[in-house]
Amino acid sequence: MNKGKWRWVWCAGLLVAMLGWVACGTNGPGATTLPNAGGSKLPELLSNPMSVLLLLAAALGVVVFIERYVHYHRVQINTTEFIGGLRNVIRQKNLVEAISICEATPSPAARLVREAVLQRERGRAELKEILEQMGSTETARLERHLWVLVTLAQVAPLLGLLGTVMGFMAQDVVTDLRAHFSQALVPAALGLAVGVPCFAGYNYLVNEVGGLVLDMERSSMDALQLVGEVRTAQPAEKASA
Repeated sequence: MNKGKWRWVWCAGLLVAMLGWVACGTNGPGATTLPNAGGSKLPELLSNPMSVLLLLAAALGVVVFIERYVHYHRVQINTTEFIGGLRNVIRQKNLVEAISICEATPSPAARLVREAVLQRERGRAELKEILEQMGSTETARLERHLWVLVTLAQVAPLLGLLGTVMGFMAQDVVTDLRAHFSQALVPAALGLAVGVPCFAGYNYLVNEVGGLVLDMERSSMDALQLVGEVRTAQPAEKASA
């Protein structure tokens, strides 16, 4: 099983743990017995189906944020040190070791440099186009699953509003108007409590992606320069021979 599959197994386990924590909380001291519930104890928060859905959405948002956060910090490298070390290896005319270093570095910037070294025989314009296409692919990989957070940020408040409307439409006889209004407004508050952090987390991760994309662009320019150095070194060797 590759690292990507293990990462999602870990995230699924986290989601199950969070749902289990919510389920265990239904029997806690804060639980209340609701009528027509068969004697089961459920907190007032879970009495509205939209609240349950929003709790599931919150757990999903946490899983996606943690998975992306860990992934971005795993692929971040110091591109200045990486290119500097690679330049020393290439100056020693050890292209095989340079490619091995790129393959051992889990970063999209390293993959771009590796591709440039492998395609070093192509023209500069053609090589630049290849790196641009590969950079677009790597950017799409970095942005994977971010749509979940922005979707939750947009939909969660609407689900909360729907839950509040459903709470006001209850057919039960209202004896305590204040308590009825307070309970009906719980899904709306929960929707905002889910939507705002999801939107903030999405913006934070987008900023992280922007930094990684800048690193890829710098690495692409450095890779073109490294390939130029390799090309100029090879004719000099042939001339001296």
